[in-house]
Amino acid sequence: MRVHLFISLFVWFSTAQAQFDPAGGLTGSKAIHYTNGKIKGWTTNIEVKRGWQNMADTGLGKPTNGTPSSALGIADGIAVSLGDRGSAIITVTEPLKDLIGPEFAVFENGFKASTAYFLEFGFVEVSSDGINYFGFETESLHDTTLQFTNSSELNPEKIKNLAGKHQVFYGTPFDLAEIPDTVLLNKSNVKYIRITDVVGSLDYRYSSRDSKGRKINDPWPTAFATGGFDLDALAILSPGYSGIDEAFATDGIAYPNPVLAGEKITLKKKEPESIIRVFDLHGRLVSQINKIETNFISAPMLPGVYLLEVVDDLKTSTMRLCVY
Repeated sequence: MRVHLFISLFVWFSTAQAQFDPAGGLTGSKAIHYTNGKIKGWTTNIEVKRGWQNMADTGLGKPTNGTPSSALGIADGIAVSLGDRGSAIITVTEPLKDLIGPEFAVFENGFKASTAYFLEFGFVEVSSDGINYFGFETESLHDTTLQFTNSSELNPEKIKNLAGKHQVFYGTPFDLAEIPDTVLLNKSNVKYIRITDVVGSLDYRYSSRDSKGRKINDPWPTAFATGGFDLDALAILSPGYSGIDEAFATDGIAYPNPVLAGEKITLKKKEPESIIRVFDLHGRLVSQINKIETNFISAPMLPGVYLLEVVDDLKTSTMRLCVY
């Protein structure tokens, strides 16, 4: 009896403590930033089927935020809201093949709130024939004692393989190798990707569950125009991404940050041949320096938030830069 009790407690403790990669921008995160050089293309073809604002009260109607085209092109924080159990099917221009590393990344528009995050989740499935869809193994380790609301804070480290795990401008990557082999899915010819809103209700009549059968707790109901999963974009990735986005480690690549407009920024140990690029938060190139003559660069003149990218022979490093 004691042996069985010990084993049960060990399994429970191990499961309860299990953690996955952290939020985008933190060391060890697998998130794909929208300026990452491994991105080779964006969604160009999408079909959206919206769910209800609140499937427990269908009289409220369906969400109206965004249009299908809102999810096309580069991630920009502008999204189409799917509603409860709503879905979007993306047809890729060039069929995906199971190669090294993840093949695509899904972007939502969650945001950081205090020390945690406001997030909404979606299931991701793929198909080679448009009929048979196969999903990724998902895990949600959030507590299910109390229903999350629109003011709740979630922890990305408790989530595996759910789109929306990461905040705006950081995509959640998906690797076809993680889907079990089946004759109904040709992993060398994946043409369709389906994203379906997770209904985060703890009410058994509406709840969504992860691959282990656990209820997935996320803010619910979201009974307004932006209800449900908010699909911002889908990026197609080049083969060979390692799975750890070292480009966005928290130690930074330049200082001071924030910096006064026009002041000099000191670069940390960068090679003279490095290329410097500055982007605004819509992905537009603000400035570029093809060769660093000194260990300093000047901050963009207009106050705002920018992305500073430094490219050298070894890797590409990026950090968010605040100019005031």
